[in-house]
Amino acid sequence: MKIQMKNTIVALVCLMTFTFSCTDDFIDLQKNPNAFTPDNDGINDGFGPQGINITNLDFYVFNRWGEQIFHSISMDDKWDGKVNGNIVPVDVYIWKIFYRTEEDYGGLKSRQKVGTVTVLR
Repeated sequence: MKIQMKNTIVALVCLMTFTFSCTDDFIDLQKNPNAFTPDNDGINDGFGPQGINITNLDFYVFNRWGEQIFHSISMDDKWDGKVNGNIVPVDVYIWKIFYRTEEDYGGLKSRQKVGTVTVLR
């Protein structure tokens, strides 16, 4: 559904009532870039999911050998590009998110998403 608001078009998977009420999960992968620069300059220093209507989040980051190097159960915790306090090398890393969404009928639905992120310096 496309909704036009003050000359801005926003694409949402929502039902429109007097307020917006989403009936599906919304993990915003567009706000999760496919690269980040964890160099403590205050810009793009952390990597992690953002979303609404999400419960029971498990966010993982793996290196190219499949070793888990980061895990979080909160959208507030972002990966800082370190493993055990050590800066990781410039490389491509795999992320995976397991989560549940509240459905219209009151139940929970399990979902997952997978992608990659490149660490740049």
